[in-house]
Amino acid sequence: MTDYENTAYESLQKLKERQMKELEDFTAKVRKEAKKKVKSSKELIYLRKHCNTLAKMKDYDQAAVIKDQADKLEEWEKTKA
Repeated sequence: MTDYENTAYESLQKLKERQMKELEDFTAKVRKEAKKKVKSSKELIYLRKHCNTLAKMKDYDQAAVIKDQADKLEEWEKTKA
């Protein structure tokens, strides 16, 4: 019986260690991703809002142009940061 108890105890300890390591890895990943978040510029926010307004007005061609501009600006801001 003690052999079973020792095996169960060791398995439980290994599980606890593995879970602690996974938790530490996950926490580090979340912190790293949180630092990556880029705050959008006023111009980018304006372009997105303008694009949505144009789409609501059914001016899809102009909305697509504005969306492309906003996408390029967002990409530039991400690479800059």
